[in-house]
Amino acid sequence: MQNISFKSKIRAVDSDTFYLLTKKIGEKNFVKYPWTIKESVLSEKAYTKNVFDCTTCGITDGEKVLFMHLCPTRHENKNFNIISEFIESSIKNLNSKFGLQGFILGGQKTKDKLSENLLNNIISFLNKHNIPLSIFKFGDGLFHTAYFADKDEWLIASNQITSKMTQENSGEDILKKMFSEVKISEYDELA
Repeated sequence: MQNISFKSKIRAVDSDTFYLLTKKIGEKNFVKYPWTIKESVLSEKAYTKNVFDCTTCGITDGEKVLFMHLCPTRHENKNFNIISEFIESSIKNLNSKFGLQGFILGGQKTKDKLSENLLNNIISFLNKHNIPLSIFKFGDGLFHTAYFADKDEWLIASNQITSKMTQENSGEDILKKMFSEVKISEYDELA
């Protein structure tokens, strides 16, 4: 186990708040289509949109994040050895002195199991490398995620979250109901 010296906050936000905050990030740190490792971002802040059967993964040292959005049906994402080599190479650019933490959101159960396998492969990879992680697995709908190092905060947004927030539900309750599995690392907090 790593010595983690920071605690990431994970927060559900409405779509308007998400778009307002990510507009400040700009296109340079937007993980965009076609959602392969080539579009990954290493920065102090990053975001992606429209996660359904894809897997979004962030690995942070509390100062920067390696942020990925991987589509399970893309040919480039079918060889997990290439993805794992990319992650191993990229996390060398993070400051592991303070420890590394992971965040994963996505996946869907499909007949071909491509989505589920990609998600589980990333989880297994991070577990193998003793990187603690928070997991939001098999969500209901399209999700958008962002990370801000200055606040060490993950944001999760969707139209469904927006509509449920108007019913005076807490963000934590909403997230726990919108995913089949939610696991929060002991080094993170769900706000």
